[in-house]
Formats: sequence, structure tokens, C-alpha cells
Amino acid sequence: MTRINLLPPERIKERKKGIGPQRNYLWLVIALPLLILVLMVVWWFSMSSDMNRKTEALDQANKELSDIQAKSASLQKYQERQNQINQIQTTVVQALSGRIYWARILNNIAITCPTNIWLTSIDASSSVTAGTAAGSVTFDGDATQCPNRLLPGFSPGMLDYHPDFRPIAGWLERMAQIEQFQRVWLTTCVPDFIGAAPTGVEPGSYVTSPTGTYVIRFSSTATINVAKATVGSTTKAATSSTGTSSGGSSSSSASSSTGGSQ
Repeated sequence: MTRINLLPPERIKERKKGIGPQRNYLWLVIALPLLILVLMVVWWFSMSSDMNRKTEALDQANKELSDIQAKSASLQKYQERQNQINQIQTTVVQALSGRIYWARILNNIAITCPTNIWLTSIDASSSVTAGTAAGSVTFDGDATQCPNRLLPGFSPGMLDYHPDFRPIAGWLERMAQIEQFQRVWLTTCVPDFIGAAPTGVEPGSYVTSPTGTYVIRFSSTATINVAKATVGSTTKAATSSTGTSSGGSSSSSASSSTGGSQ
């Protein structure tokens, strides 16, 4: 079989000498700069877009800052007024420092007073000895009674009145929660009757068809806790009374006769 070599003679000589064909790298010299140019254009557009977004965000922030500054300028007069009020308050507290804050005490009494207690008088007094304030509050009032305190007696058709002193205990407990009071105690406590007088009001006596209201008439006293009751002291707000003793409930009212110096 005859073999025919179609390669040019010079290629045959190169093969015989062991010299391989030379490759042409001209395309790489042209393509590489073009590729770098394309990448730079893409990077420039990306940076330009990011710069535009940040510029818009900066403009929006400057606009919001301008609006806030305009509102702050319009509210400046209220800030000045608040500063004046704070200065007046500081001056008043300094002037009244050490005096008993009766308005706060009376407010806490009204908040904590049980609903089955009504006060007929409040007598408050205070004094200052050697630069130290002292005071006390005396209460007079009535505690309502539950209607079921009238129980059948020994005689037919007769009812015996059995007083319930739990409303008084509730009153003392509630007043002891007022931190402006140091001590609270009961002075007097007696059953009484408001209305047409029945046959008797003492425990165990007979009554027939009463047309009034049974109450527990009491008097109690509280001494002032100077550390919490003076002007400028920091105290917690009193909580209102929501529960009552089993003696029932009624609207509480008070008439105060406040004595002493403030």
C-alpha cells in the first residue's frame, strides 16, 4: 500500500527536525484590552448608579432634617414656657420645703376611702418645732351596715340588731396604706341609728319595723409621716378602693375642717 503525504515539504522538514507548529496569539492581544474595557464600563455604570441612589438618600435626609428643624423652631416657645414652669415649681418647692402637703394627703384619703364609709369631719393640724414639722389628722364618720344584720330574735315578730365592725377594720386597713400616715388607730367606735328611733340600738335589744339606717359611728386618728408628707418629698400615688366589707356599700362623702398651719 502506497502512503501519500500531502503536507508541504517545509512542514515535513520541521517534523523531521522535531520543531512543532507555531501558534498565533494575536487574537489574545486584541481581545484582552477589549475585555478589560468592557469590565471598566460595567463597573463605572454600577458605581454611577450607586452614587445616584446615595445622593437621592442624602437629599431626602436633608429634607427631613429641614422639616424637623422647622418644627423644632415652632416648638421652641413651648420649651421656653416649660422651663419657666419648672423654674417656678423649683422656687415654690424650695419656699415650702418642710411644710406638710395637705392637698396630697386629702387627695389620697379621698382615693383610698372605702365605699361603705362616709366621713362627717376631718380635722387636720400641724406644727413646727425646732425646724421639724409634725401633724395629725382626726376623722369622724359612719360605717354602713348590711341589711341582714337584723336577725330574728327570741320573741315572734321581733328582730335583733347585730352590729358588724368589719367596715371599721377595712377603714383602718385602707388608711394604713397611705404612706403619708405613720400610724393610724381607732379612738371610738359605737353602733348607732340614723332615722326614726327604734326600740333600741344596743346589741341584743329588740327593734320593730325600723325606718332608718344602722351605722357604726367611729372616730380615728392618724399621725403624719413627715418624711413622706412634706412638700418636695417623693411618694407613690394612692390606689382607689374597689372592695368593701360585708357591711354593704354606700356613697362616701366628707366635710373637712382643716386646722393648723400649712
